[in-house]
Amino acid sequence: MRNVTNHSIHLSQDKYLTYIFKRFGMMDCKFVDTHLPIGQKFTKEMGPKDIHEVDLMKTIPYSEAVSCLMYVMTSVQILFFQ
Repeated sequence: MRNVTNHSIHLSQDKYLTYIFKRFGMMDCKFVDTHLPIGQKFTKEMGPKDIHEVDLMKTIPYSEAVSCLMYVMTSVQILFFQ
């Protein structure tokens, strides 16, 4: 949103984020800081423990959800450099 009086531009991704949260069933999620330590290593032991957990994970489009959220993180920055 452009504010000519204040000589400012306000960028918001609220509508897109709401769409993404609804699409991936995250409307009731609780927001918290989840910063990973630099150099965080993931191991096989951190993954699903049994066949039921594996089957559950196959039904959730994790990579698609992460891609959508990464778009939000990078799109505003890209707008400033165009």
